[in-house]
Amino acid sequence: MLLVKAENIKKYFGDRLILDIDEFAIYSGDKIGVVGANGAGKTTLLKLLLGELEAEEGYINTYGSFSYVPQFSDYEEQEYLEQEGDHQKLLKELNVNDKLYQDKISGGEETRLKLAGAFGKQGHIVLLDEPTANLDMEGIRLLQQKLKRMETLLIISHDRALLDEICTKIVEVAHGKITQYPGNFSEYERLKEAEKERCKKEYEAYIGEKKRLEEVYVEKRKLAENAARIPKGMSPREAHMRDFLCVTGRNHDGKQKNLHRAADAVKKRIDHMEVKERPKEEPRISLNFKLTNPPENKIIMEASELNFAYGDHAIFQNASFRIPNHKKIAIVGPNGVGKTTLLNIIRSSFQEGEFRDTIRIVPKAVLGFLYQKMENLQKSETVLENAMKDSVQTESVVRSILAGFLFTSNDLGKKVEVLSGGERMKLALAKLLVSNANVLVLDEPTNYLDMPSIMTLQKRIKEYEGTILFVSHDRHFINETADYLLMIEDQKTKLIQGNLKAYEEAAIAKNKEAKKSAENSLSIHSERMRLELRITQLLAEMGLKKNETKKEILEAEYLDVLSRLSSLQ
Repeated sequence: MLLVKAENIKKYFGDRLILDIDEFAIYSGDKIGVVGANGAGKTTLLKLLLGELEAEEGYINTYGSFSYVPQFSDYEEQEYLEQEGDHQKLLKELNVNDKLYQDKISGGEETRLKLAGAFGKQGHIVLLDEPTANLDMEGIRLLQQKLKRMETLLIISHDRALLDEICTKIVEVAHGKITQYPGNFSEYERLKEAEKERCKKEYEAYIGEKKRLEEVYVEKRKLAENAARIPKGMSPREAHMRDFLCVTGRNHDGKQKNLHRAADAVKKRIDHMEVKERPKEEPRISLNFKLTNPPENKIIMEASELNFAYGDHAIFQNASFRIPNHKKIAIVGPNGVGKTTLLNIIRSSFQEGEFRDTIRIVPKAVLGFLYQKMENLQKSETVLENAMKDSVQTESVVRSILAGFLFTSNDLGKKVEVLSGGERMKLALAKLLVSNANVLVLDEPTNYLDMPSIMTLQKRIKEYEGTILFVSHDRHFINETADYLLMIEDQKTKLIQGNLKAYEEAAIAKNKEAKKSAENSLSIHSERMRLELRITQLLAEMGLKKNETKKEILEAEYLDVLSRLSSLQ
């Protein structure tokens, strides 16, 4: 069933055309993921569908109601308290039924309450704008389960794992246009890569054919010029007489004209060729990591008997860990367990000398920190000035790093104060990569980033030669980059080799083995009880039987049962 129909939409902000949509429709059963760069117009598209914004041209017809989860908004407690029945069930499903009356709640708990409020309104279409913001992995898992059960939704998200699990269609917003791709995000990536490869081959074929025609054109022009020349030893009068007496009807002057016409025809073919644009190539980046004077120790940081509390609330009790050099370590655990607190403790140890008795960092390690407030940026300075300020790399390398994070040459002159949150995050990351730091400590580095920037960051982290310690709730990002997990659980820390996927697969295998072992134990216990009961029966029967033949049969069975019971001990 058709729920939304939009045609010939044009939306401007000032004189800038933000969206230019020929046609877009949502049908019952569609689960659409919307992706695109920061500022491409994704949220604008949602607000046009909701009617919160009006298009300058075109029309949007809706044939159902909406439930909406915006990216930035405060939940209103009374709105949730007034809803009963199914809504209370939703609060329990999202594990926030006990949070309504609390004075303070975390960002993740507030997001869960907003989701429960939207889901409780039971619209025909659920619209979600970055619903995983501030959610821990358990919150994302609960959201994913709920979205899977919904019939129709449209979601803006940078969480690739979530888009893979729930979406049946991906809509890309780029340069004001929307392009639709069937399947989930992985299928979208595959189709985009195939499209990129096709464009590359078409460009190579175009360049090859153009070069061939240009060579033909030059050759024919050269032949025409040669045809006009008088052979050596022949006077102009003799050449004119030769052309006059030519019996073929094709004198040399005519031949020259024919060659010129052939050359012009080739030139026209070149001019009328369909131009193929050269595919954009990622800038080649080669950081000189030796300029950071990196430590060569196998272990660059270790903690022992780490204790920390907020008042009476203990966060760490006798926690310990060792951080190996040249590895990428993801700090994982539920909201409130102490992930950012651990980063703050490490920062205090490195910068202020606190916790030196419990956290030891090797002398040559230089730690660079990325926090959500992006304190390492100077708002009054330009993008390039900020990046160059503490750089140990050359300016050309710095420019390449910035280009990799999608900063154009025009962007380099912009002051930080006019940048969006996503652009500031990209600049803060680029600044760290080119600094003298050889150990990076990152708190939610994918926050505010668009999908292309996340992919760029993912690549830079993989290529980075130093050590990276980071907190992230992006499962796909962790799986692509982490060599180790630093698990925080029960006020302790535990270093586990591998990424989240490997850890979860090992946990599933362990649970299956434990279940199988438990089932085997139960089966053995039942068999032992059966055999013991049979032995009791046989002893009673042998005491009653006087027939020697029957006694011998019972004794033989008794010995057999006894042997089988012994094998189960």
